[in-house]
Parts: sequence; C-alpha cells; structure tokens
Amino acid sequence: MCKSMDNYRELIGDIDAQHAKLSEMLETLQGTDSDLVDSEEVSDALTAMIDYTHLHFDYEENVMRSLGYAKAAEHAQQHFEFLKNASMFCVDVINGTRGTKKELCNYLSGWIEQHLEEADAELALFIRKKLSSLSP
Repeated sequence: MCKSMDNYRELIGDIDAQHAKLSEMLETLQGTDSDLVDSEEVSDALTAMIDYTHLHFDYEENVMRSLGYAKAAEHAQQHFEFLKNASMFCVDVINGTRGTKKELCNYLSGWIEQHLEEADAELALFIRKKLSSLSP
C-alpha cells in the first residue's frame, strides 16, 4: 500500500476521532447539573468545547487546503459563522437577553449534526475519492 493512501486514511480517522470528541464534550455540557450558563461547571464545559472546536476546525481547514479541496473557503466560512454565532449566543445567555443552557445545547447539537451530515460528509467523500485515485 502506498504511503499517501495511509496518510489519507489517517486523515479520515483523525477527523472522525475529533468529531467523536466534540460529541462527547457536548454530552458533558448537556449533562452538567446547572441550567445556568454562567455557572462555573457549565462555563468550564462550554469553554473546553469551544477551545477544542477551534483546534478541530483548524485541523480540518488545514486538511482541506493541503488537499486542494474546492469548497475549502466555503467550509471554513461555515466554521467561522458557527464560532461567531455560538459566542454571541453564549454572551446573550449570560447577559440574560437570550435563552437557556438547553437552548444553547440545542443550537450546538443542531448545527453540529447538520454540518456533519452535509459539509463534512462532502469533505469525507472528497478525501475518499482522493484515496481511491491513489489505489494501484
């Protein structure tokens, strides 16, 4: 097996593992005892999730650029919009001008689910096609 094929398989595995970690972090956030977003427990879980999301998005965007993915800019814009909206939502909840922890979690899980099913599924298909084009 060609070294490049191993690298592409590793990329898919890394991205899948990161998605699983994000899902686990969202479950942790959802499972916090407090319904108050400004509680320390919720704030810590949310901060950890957002920090990890930044790392994941950076990794995914580097993969897209390195592989010449045609939709890389559009995909990265979705990441940017998500982080901007999630941050604004958190600030609004803390300020008491919008929603609850449950609504925040619903927003986060809804966006992540849709993004995985659409944009990330397209990216995975692109990576797999790259992988199959390297097959002897």
